[in-house]
Amino acid sequence: MVVCGDYLLIHVTKSPLKPEAVQDFVDEMLVTTWGFFPEYATKKIIGAIASLYVDERLVRLGERVDLIVVGYREDVRDVVNQPGYVPNVF
Repeated sequence: MVVCGDYLLIHVTKSPLKPEAVQDFVDEMLVTTWGFFPEYATKKIIGAIASLYVDERLVRLGERVDLIVVGYREDVRDVVNQPGYVPNVF
């Protein structure tokens, strides 16, 4: 977790990243954060999920459920969402 101003970024890394892990992260982690961390109740939550290899289908799935997706491109860890993608907050 990282706090930056009005935002709280929650990040998880999965290996391998599977479709069910994407939705589970949203349902089980992001939606319940305020119950575990009431001190962040006023923060806007942004979720990020990462893996070494992220299939393009998983990038699109992550975008549909409002996540930043991180993977490797050309030997560098990078955000792999489409250019201009802006995640909604939880």
